[in-house]
Amino acid sequence: MFDPDINQVFDKLKDGDKVFLARAITWIESTNKNYRQKALDLLQLCKDLPTNSLKIAVTGPPGVGKSTLIEAIGLILVERGHQVAVLAVDPSSEQSRGSILGDKTRMNLLGSHTMAFVRPSPSGMELGGVNQTTRESILLCEAAGFDIIFIETVGVGQSEVEVKDMTDLLLLLLNPGGGDDLQGIKKGIMEVADIIAITKYDHHLIKAGDESMTHVRHSLRIKNTEGQSIPDIITVSAETNHNVERLISLIFQYVKQRKDSGEWQQKRLQQEHKWFKLGLLRRLSDLVAKDERVQHVIDDFISHHQVADNSIPIAIEKELLKLKDRFLLKE
Repeated sequence: MFDPDINQVFDKLKDGDKVFLARAITWIESTNKNYRQKALDLLQLCKDLPTNSLKIAVTGPPGVGKSTLIEAIGLILVERGHQVAVLAVDPSSEQSRGSILGDKTRMNLLGSHTMAFVRPSPSGMELGGVNQTTRESILLCEAAGFDIIFIETVGVGQSEVEVKDMTDLLLLLLNPGGGDDLQGIKKGIMEVADIIAITKYDHHLIKAGDESMTHVRHSLRIKNTEGQSIPDIITVSAETNHNVERLISLIFQYVKQRKDSGEWQQKRLQQEHKWFKLGLLRRLSDLVAKDERVQHVIDDFISHHQVADNSIPIAIEKELLKLKDRFLLKE
């Protein structure tokens, strides 16, 4: 089996080779120690490359038409000369940890375009709408020259707000249907959305789409007690292309406004700081979890206490703190 070295993959990435980009993302997502090390080495080479892409998170309840709308937008963008990547985070089986929806099969036209790259990835055991390696995959797409990157998330949930911290804009999609659909939107996601689109605005659903617009505006105004700006709300149909061009215009208007105000660079810097810190904490967590002394403390407590005893985690915490102090004193 052909196994290219890191420098070869890096050179191919810079040339925009989608086959090698897919291979690199596979390394990123792998739990294999050797592949993970290759991925880390590759990311180290990529870190100094320009990162001027526009990263757009697309979220919404299941069945709202995320993939369909992304493809409609993406096809217009590639015709304008943009290189478009889509990282579609699928729900995954707990046993197989694999992707079960296969967004690439739902984006046939975009996925087969020479200037586009579509990659479904499993969400794994993550609680949120992105997996552990989504941000690293974004960096690889940037290295391959993709200037617009969509991150399609699993659905709508409280922890999915985290996707906001790795993207420039969050596009929330809602089904037409009055206020009923809002009941499925977890607290927090509406407030952090930058643009809200009511999908399927066609045929017999036009009236329902108008009702949804009214309900969403009303809901946002009630929650907006501090006089903050309310996100743009638009109706859209990927089937008829109603307002798809206008939605693209709203996206680029948002980007221009944020760049002109200075918020763009400030947000990018805050994101870098946050992800650097999270990366360190995750690495420390991995090291602690693998430490035999830590495992011994946990196993010892479990063997001497009943599993149902709610005080166990507290007791273990005290012992681990003692262990930490001993480590610090030794160092």
